[in-house]
Amino acid sequence: MKTLHLRIPSHAALEAELSAPPFALWEVADQPLLYHWLDFAVDGRFEAVCLHGPARHRSAIEDAIAGATLWPIQQSFEVSEGHENGPADFTVDHLPGSEPAPGNLASEIDWLSWHASLTRRRLNHLWDILVPQYPYLIRGHRTTVHPSAALEAPYWIGEGVRIEAGVRIGPGACVGNRARIGAGGSVVNSQIASGVEVLSATHFENHTVTSELIFNHQQQILHRQAVVPDFLKPAMAA
Repeated sequence: MKTLHLRIPSHAALEAELSAPPFALWEVADQPLLYHWLDFAVDGRFEAVCLHGPARHRSAIEDAIAGATLWPIQQSFEVSEGHENGPADFTVDHLPGSEPAPGNLASEIDWLSWHASLTRRRLNHLWDILVPQYPYLIRGHRTTVHPSAALEAPYWIGEGVRIEAGVRIGPGACVGNRARIGAGGSVVNSQIASGVEVLSATHFENHTVTSELIFNHQQQILHRQAVVPDFLKPAMAA
């Protein structure tokens, strides 16, 4: 059986610092990074994918595999402890067809910056290669966009998103599933994670925003907050 072996990298400190899942499950634009590799496996006519990673990742990875119902390919997970986490053809720390993650990524800021670079690459691929043939790929189901909102390519908007009046989305914007962008706000060259509510008249440029953190890529400032901090109300300069 033609099998693609993928390594799920172990970043215990990163996951603890950011209260984050394995990096392989971080969303890169339209889907988790791991799913981009499942696309690669199908395109390469592999019959199976075997994922190798530490035991603590088993539950999260197997849940992700169970949710990957669109890929007609056999998938499995094998526990491989140690520095290399088992044999592999590739490590799931980059997009297929691009360079692997640099070896000097040490801090959570380094990995957030690397994730943002992957998102930019994926957005450009979506708009240059896929959107001309499949325009529906850039906006999910049950998403509402106010007629006065301005959308500038490249961008991607997930499922169940609400974008209110006068909002600017893009360029370089990713808005995750079930997020809400309040009236008069903007998301430029930024990633808004699933379920995040951005207050009205709040502006994000060169940021990563999740329910746990706000990271300013330009100033390299990381705020670990479960809610939007007071200094973002009602607006934030780029």
